[in-house]
Amino acid sequence: MDLLMGFLFIVIIASAIAAVELKDLLAAALALGACGFFIGVVFFLMMAPDLAIVQFVVETLTLFVLVIAITRTHRRSARSEPVRIRAVLGVIVICIFLLFSFFVIPLMTEFGSPDQRVSQHYIDRGIEETGSENLVTSVLLDYRAYDTLGEIIVLFVSVLAVSLILREKPKGGG
Repeated sequence: MDLLMGFLFIVIIASAIAAVELKDLLAAALALGACGFFIGVVFFLMMAPDLAIVQFVVETLTLFVLVIAITRTHRRSARSEPVRIRAVLGVIVICIFLLFSFFVIPLMTEFGSPDQRVSQHYIDRGIEETGSENLVTSVLLDYRAYDTLGEIIVLFVSVLAVSLILREKPKGGG
């Protein structure tokens, strides 16, 4: 599993770098979409299917919006900053990431450790604490209400953005 996660992280980083460096905006959007989809796969492998589903939906809608926007405008980037500036910025970002990894990753609990398991609490006390007979409903609407609200808002804003981009423009001067 660690080898698979390492491979996925390398693919995510490579696709993110490709999305930034490609001059063809459509190819850059597709690389960004690949990055997001692989992040969804990581969420799924880390036993977070709710995050994975939201990631897949939002990534699909975002990719759809980007492709439509790019096809209605210019397809090539007009960027002209020197290569040296991009290289220095890239090195700075990598150094910040490595420093963050060096200090934060050792502080994290091991994946699957008892510190991360709260499901037994939900099973044991869910009915008495929430009053709901359905444990899934009590987890989503009582224990994780703000998280669920945030996911719903993200999906709503994504659908709203797509509908605004795809709406028919009025004919004539309006």
